[in-house]
Amino acid sequence: MDDKIKLIAVIVSMLVILYFMCGCNVKNGKSRGSSPENYVDLQAKESYELIKQHEGNKGFVILDVRTPKEYTRGHIAHAVNANYTSREFKDMLAPLDKSKTYLVHCRSGNRSLGALKIMHEMGFENVYHMRGGISAWVRAGYPVE
Repeated sequence: MDDKIKLIAVIVSMLVILYFMCGCNVKNGKSRGSSPENYVDLQAKESYELIKQHEGNKGFVILDVRTPKEYTRGHIAHAVNANYTSREFKDMLAPLDKSKTYLVHCRSGNRSLGALKIMHEMGFENVYHMRGGISAWVRAGYPVE
């Protein structure tokens, strides 16, 4: 009986390790490389940790794709605003450095998904998506300006 328990513990441990190893590159069950949008989905907590990890890094950009009015009501510190609903959205993205790392969010996660698709088409490769948007961020208790 002890051998069976040990075997089950080893298998469970291996599955947990495999999950976390693959989880860094998974978006809705697809690996980052096979996803047409080519982004990594993060929860608010993971987004907060990513921001802290890149604090002071000029190669990291928080991209808030809400309207300017929404942005002024409260945004993540140092976030850059590019209104996804604007006709000029692609023009706003065009001058951005595609080699930088981006964390993209909107209010709830819907507009940012559209923004991610456009960013992929434009050649942005290092892109993270904050699932649930700034609403999830605020619910988690993280600060806004």
